[in-house]
Amino acid sequence: MLFVIRTSKGYFTQFIRRARGYFPLPLLLETNTDMSVLSMGADLKNTFAFAKKDRVILSQHLGDMADADVFEEYKMLLPYFRGLFEFDFDKIVCDKHPGYFSSRYARQLAKESNIMHIFCPLWQKTPLIVASV
Repeated sequence: MLFVIRTSKGYFTQFIRRARGYFPLPLLLETNTDMSVLSMGADLKNTFAFAKKDRVILSQHLGDMADADVFEEYKMLLPYFRGLFEFDFDKIVCDKHPGYFSSRYARQLAKESNIMHIFCPLWQKTPLIVASV
């Protein structure tokens, strides 16, 4: 869903929800980074994202990871997206919750990729794991 907002400086658009036709167009960032980051969402209403240079590519909404079919689709789509967008990551960001399927999968990917875990807080004391080379 896209909103057009009028201000004293003119009109601009703001995404409220990225739907058909806008996925998987990248989100453009104002800054550029040398890092390639895989972000893995929490278990409910899950998505994942790739961040590289000045772009972030989001996956579609996948759903509740407690559903075995959703988790299998997640594990299938992640390598598919990596190949499609030629993405190799040197960092993984995920929720720190030890029971989340996405967090356990992030740890598995980190081990397979020889990435060590670094724990750090995000704003508002939200726990997450940043895994980096």
